[in-house]
Amino acid sequence: MPFFERKQQQNQKNGDAGHQRKISTSTIPTISKRRIYVNLPLPATELDQYGEPKECYVTNKIRTSKYTLLTFLPKNLFEQFRRVANMYFLFLVILQLFPMIGSEVQPFIASMPLISIILMTALKDVFEDWKRHTQDKNLNRSKTTLLRNWRNVNIPANDMSSQQFLIKIWNGFFNLLGYRIGENLDNKVSYTAHTGAIWTESHWQDVKVGDIVKLKNNDAVPADMIILSTSEPDGLCYVETKNLDGETNLKVRHCVPSTISITTESDCENIAFYVESEQPHSNLYSYTGVLHRPDHGGTGNNIIDPISINDVLLRGCVLRNTQWAIGLVVFTGTDTKIMLNSGDTPSKRSRIEIETNFHVCSFVHLQEYQKMLFVPQLKNCVSLFP
Repeated sequence: MPFFERKQQQNQKNGDAGHQRKISTSTIPTISKRRIYVNLPLPATELDQYGEPKECYVTNKIRTSKYTLLTFLPKNLFEQFRRVANMYFLFLVILQLFPMIGSEVQPFIASMPLISIILMTALKDVFEDWKRHTQDKNLNRSKTTLLRNWRNVNIPANDMSSQQFLIKIWNGFFNLLGYRIGENLDNKVSYTAHTGAIWTESHWQDVKVGDIVKLKNNDAVPADMIILSTSEPDGLCYVETKNLDGETNLKVRHCVPSTISITTESDCENIAFYVESEQPHSNLYSYTGVLHRPDHGGTGNNIIDPISINDVLLRGCVLRNTQWAIGLVVFTGTDTKIMLNSGDTPSKRSRIEIETNFHVCSFVHLQEYQKMLFVPQLKNCVSLFP
């Protein structure tokens, strides 16, 4: 069977499987494309006036927590006062401030129960969100192997993380004083010490679109990436996807045929191609792209390989029973399929809370009904006994 027909049938099967599972109902974009270049200069139409790429991609750093230091107070108060009971008791405390309405109890004393509930709930929310921050930090600082001392043309030349930027300023300040602070970046590559590209350990949060990643057996995938080559002669690899779809059986993935010969750092430096990829979407069982390898072998022949979901490793998968696999990052951070399917951290509202809101609203309406019914009668009684 011809290669293109086999690819088309595989895409159709994967699309049907994704539809049956109903994991995602989002439409797949077909108009705009994302181009990722490897060892090829970017066209002038994709550069700005400073010669840097126009397209800016999201970082691979993720955040699943609900609050930050700046947003905690207003956001948490808003969440708590969505409870009708808190609003009701706050209204009663406000009434205590007016002498003609308030009782002999001081407003501060009357507000103590409400303040205690608000503080205890806020402390609980702080603890839960602190655990989310800790999990995010550990995940963002997980280790992976990247190709360094190599130019990724898809990102600006001076692109650096906030940690690298602060250390650069700190060292520059002390250089003026004649001192030198040892850089504390994990496995930072010295570009003057090496003449060629090397594999080096980096954090997940430092992975960028266009980077080349080398995975080893039992490594988790840090970002959505296209498989360029594997340790298997036929370019196959096995992945575990239970973090994505809950399935424990291993799935077979294979590399793009025209890049199967990549095995070393020098191979990654010498090969030249670009990938035309679709824009990010949340369908776990669909991906469409094309790898273009122009002027292969100096003969003027261009190689074009279609790319399907079977050629892609998604973030959250784990490489199994394969010694190594090399891939090209296409989606990072919030653009990855697992993050597009996760959504924002929801606000928890239990059934008891919903029922409490209903009963409090019913109680308030009952009070209003009693006031409308009995206040006129009370006025008549007062007029009879001046």
